[in-house]
Amino acid sequence: MKLFGTRPSQPRELKKLMAAQLWPATHNEAIQQNLNRRISAERVHLLIPTENVIFLYPNPSMTLASDHEASRKRIGDTEFFAAYARTLEQIAPDRALFIADFGPGSDAPIALDCRGGTDDPPVIGLKWDGFKSQGPHQWVQLAPSFSDFVRLLDLWALPKFKR
Repeated sequence: MKLFGTRPSQPRELKKLMAAQLWPATHNEAIQQNLNRRISAERVHLLIPTENVIFLYPNPSMTLASDHEASRKRIGDTEFFAAYARTLEQIAPDRALFIADFGPGSDAPIALDCRGGTDDPPVIGLKWDGFKSQGPHQWVQLAPSFSDFVRLLDLWALPKFKR
């Protein structure tokens, strides 16, 4: 499986959200989400009813392939990484831009599936079934497009990040 390639570009709407200070641009802005939940659980349930929190990643630029490799090198080979690696066969990890996750301890990334382009790609998330080292884990579509993701979470109505 090819893990590294040209990194997908960010969709135009994501760039606009960052310019409007509605998406975190830095690590310091991102960690503000740990103190004050920005997106209500009710909004998150519109995407996936089993989760309550979405943590937006600052200035998304890592692919799932590059994030997986960096984490594996930092932590080492574990059963978790073996299980996670098996899920990467379901997608194109070098064309999946890592944008968020479901909060601390979830180990469930949210990504833009850029296989069909980066204008308004579908949003996918990793759904863990059973124990994380076992089970038929799978990537599921959370929203048919990034603009639908933004609309469902009502991101344009959120307060700005403090800079």
